[in-house]
Amino acid sequence: MTMRQKLWITVGLMWFGMLVLVGWMALEKRDTLMAERVQSLKSFVASAQTLVQRYADRAAQGEFSVEAAQNFARRNLSALDLDGSYVYAFDGKIHLVYHPKRALGTDMSNFRDDNGVYFYRELKALADSPDDGTLEYTSTNADGDDVSRINYVRYVPAWDWYLAANVYVSDIQHAFWMGVLKMSLIAGTIGIVITLVMAWIIRSVLGDLGGDPRHARDAVQGIAEGDLTRGLTLKSNDRHSLLHAIEGMRQHLAEAPGRRASASTITVGVGQIHSGNQDLAARTDQQAASIGETASSMEQLTQTVRQNAENARQANGLAGQARSTASEGGAMMDQVVSTMQGITDSSRQVTISSV
Repeated sequence: MTMRQKLWITVGLMWFGMLVLVGWMALEKRDTLMAERVQSLKSFVASAQTLVQRYADRAAQGEFSVEAAQNFARRNLSALDLDGSYVYAFDGKIHLVYHPKRALGTDMSNFRDDNGVYFYRELKALADSPDDGTLEYTSTNADGDDVSRINYVRYVPAWDWYLAANVYVSDIQHAFWMGVLKMSLIAGTIGIVITLVMAWIIRSVLGDLGGDPRHARDAVQGIAEGDLTRGLTLKSNDRHSLLHAIEGMRQHLAEAPGRRASASTITVGVGQIHSGNQDLAARTDQQAASIGETASSMEQLTQTVRQNAENARQANGLAGQARSTASEGGAMMDQVVSTMQGITDSSRQVTISSV
């Protein structure tokens, strides 16, 4: 059985226990009511016996005649009442000496109840026995329903009277069922309140667990055995239960090897990057050295270019001077030519003149 079923069975057992308790209390109440009613009946008949005995004693003392005393006794018996019950009396021959609904002297020796019991004979035997018991009498009422009555009898030896009275068992049954109804209402109200509280507790406990504890047990056992492939079935809105936490733990453990492999890969990559950085640093140092050498060469080249420029300027100055000298030489040559031309002309003229 699931935990939910077990908890609800506990609630059912609580209801069963309450019903048994109500039934037991009702039976106890019925027995108490019966005992109280029988005791009331005995007290009622005992008071009638005391009344008749007092008149018998007064008659014996000569205060009244026996007949007058008996009439006084009958008159006072008619005034006695116990919740609608009355006292009746019969003598040793089982002839009525007093009955509010029957004629005096009626022979009741052959009277039987609906069960065939010689009722008055049984009453007489009960009064003559040492036991202070009661007799149940069954009859049919005006509505045709069977009714039971409890009878009690006491004996007055002075007049040979048997005084009896009865009470309806139906009154006790009615009081019994009213008590059962009252206790049932009380027990039902308490049971409903307890059931509602238990329903809330069951819902809260199962909500905190996220399901049946056996699922959590199996899942934890599987994780302990290294099986991380069996996932738990959770409710769609379950975010805080024990099963949700166990499922999160399982997933975390299942993903741990992959995260370790990724970490190893990252570590290898970092090592490779570190080696590359070292190579790059070495090459950078070499490039820096080469750049330094290149810078030195460039500096030397700059010095050379600077010297070449200076030499070029000097050469340019010399060229200028050469051009000036050449110009002057040209002019001087022109003068020489002119002079030579003049000399030639002068020589030619001299020659002509000689001729």
